[in-house]
Amino acid sequence: MISDVPFIHRNNPDSTIDSICLNCFMTVGTAKSESELHWRELNHNCERAVELERDRRYEISQQGTF
Repeated sequence: MISDVPFIHRNNPDSTIDSICLNCFMTVGTAKSESELHWRELNHNCERAVELERDRRYEISQQGTF
């Protein structure tokens, strides 16, 4: 399901902008302008984003494990 919740934008010290989903609290993307974030926000899927982050964290936890 594509998210229709609002996003908040955070300005970073390097002049980039993060878009954060107010439903799942995942960072949707980072760009140099807010208009560049629009496509990512339109296509954000909370369930998929959380699933990908879970998988990424699992892979990191397994590194160095024999």
